[in-house]
Amino acid sequence: MAQQEKFEGVKAEVSTLISKMKGRSIASADTKIWFKNTRNSAGDTSVRRDSSPFKPGKIYVFRYETTERKGKMWDRNPVVLSLGRVDGFDVGINLNYLTYNQRLDLLDRIYEQFKESIDRSIENSGGDAISQNPIESMQYENIQQMFQGSDYIKAFRRYDTSKRKKSTIIGFSKWNRVVLLDIVDIAGGDINKAHAKTNS
Repeated sequence: MAQQEKFEGVKAEVSTLISKMKGRSIASADTKIWFKNTRNSAGDTSVRRDSSPFKPGKIYVFRYETTERKGKMWDRNPVVLSLGRVDGFDVGINLNYLTYNQRLDLLDRIYEQFKESIDRSIENSGGDAISQNPIESMQYENIQQMFQGSDYIKAFRRYDTSKRKKSTIIGFSKWNRVVLLDIVDIAGGDINKAHAKTNS
């Protein structure tokens, strides 16, 4: 098996990818194609299908349709940094409600705080998104306290596990791709309104 490349940190990896693609817009467009192809690939395990309940610290991408939000705005394609389970619901921070700079800052801060655990998980799993250990201390209560009063708290959401469709996990070593992944699909509004709500 080929040796797993060392992950250099979120900001460094994003910067490298943007430089390689010669611009952020090109890197973002390439990331959308990358996600679609990798999700459907049997060979690359950095993106894996998984419909099980949220495990803390992992990033989930899924389709979400609900009648409970009728007349309100919601995201049909959430990209969620999981904070585990609360009262029977999957909970986490929907990164689509954050701007590019906020996503970059948030994932970089999370990586730096849990660096030892994440690096060990990348090294031990060979990059397999499902085999990577969850970050058990990244529970809702802990992270909520960490970000209380910040704009990130406004992007906290809860989801009914049974309503998640095409649910996928993206492994830690591809968090640079997560920062650039633009697949938002806002029902009852648009992404500018979503960002305005998060940053108000």
